[in-house]
Amino acid sequence: MATNIFTILNYITWDKKLWGELTPEEKNCVQPFMINRYISMDKNYIEAVNVVQKYNLSHKSVYEFYLEIIPKRKTFLKYIKSNKKSDQNILLLLSKHLQCSEREIKEYLDLINKDDIKELSNQINGDISKKKSKLLKK
Repeated sequence: MATNIFTILNYITWDKKLWGELTPEEKNCVQPFMINRYISMDKNYIEAVNVVQKYNLSHKSVYEFYLEIIPKRKTFLKYIKSNKKSDQNILLLLSKHLQCSEREIKEYLDLINKDDIKELSNQINGDISKKKSKLLKK
């Protein structure tokens, strides 16, 4: 069986396989950066990951730390990735609608409620659709 990050995460969360029981291939797959990244996707472990990242721990130490603090249970660590294309489209639409730069919009996004952004985006898209339909009728 090929060893990958998901195998290592399974050893940490469910199988509880000790460091000494890992094969050399499995030990090579222990990458603290990726383990931290996946484990941080669970809100219960964000603070623990933050602590681990502050120190330059060995691969063994990171593995053993998580093995110790994470309870034995099947865990799905959903990796959340950004939707840059969608984000870029929203920035472009909002900047045109509000007549300001995309840089200014990025600053405003922290202040604007997500529901308000969706509503504004729907309004803008609705206006664009109305303009398109008017052009098609001519």
